[in-house]
Amino acid sequence: MINILTNNMTSSLVSYNSSNHQPNDNILYQVDIKTIVTNAKRDKRFNKLLRLCINYEIQLFNQCNEICTLFDIKFLIVETYTKQKILTLEMAKRIEKISSTYDEDIDQIDIFVEIENIYSEYKKKFKEIEVILYDLKNIYNDDILTNLCCIKMNNSSSSQDNELNNNILSLNISNTISQLEPKKQKKYIAIYSNT
Repeated sequence: MINILTNNMTSSLVSYNSSNHQPNDNILYQVDIKTIVTNAKRDKRFNKLLRLCINYEIQLFNQCNEICTLFDIKFLIVETYTKQKILTLEMAKRIEKISSTYDEDIDQIDIFVEIENIYSEYKKKFKEIEVILYDLKNIYNDDILTNLCCIKMNNSSSSQDNELNNNILSLNISNTISQLEPKKQKKYIAIYSNT
């Protein structure tokens, strides 16, 4: 059973930023928690992407004033690479600490075992970061993520219209995802589906 996201988990995906991207037209795609939860229940891959983003503090959403919107894929990929660099530096510092505290009385094999343990821990983290990057580059695009996370609203519409939009929105992204090249689908399934 796929666990649903709690409010605390979802709030960890939000960046509070004053530079909110407003579309040129009067249509606004606002993040909607009900839409996200519904789609996370339906789509195991989307649920996993959300959970990995939460684990690595990769924020998908931009909160500005009372509006929460989705960051674009390019921004999310850059943010994910930044997290990958941070993990690399953390691993290097931990290994450096072992080297700098080396005592001649300590068996050198113990040091190698400790380094191996650190490497194993970070190897898992790097693999999960690769899953996020793979998903963002090959599975999702801005339109798909918008459909999974947002509701379409008219900026000038009343709150009653917005509530109506919340209630009647029905998303179907499986067709869009199924249109991916079969080679990419097979690669994803083979490498990442059992992680």
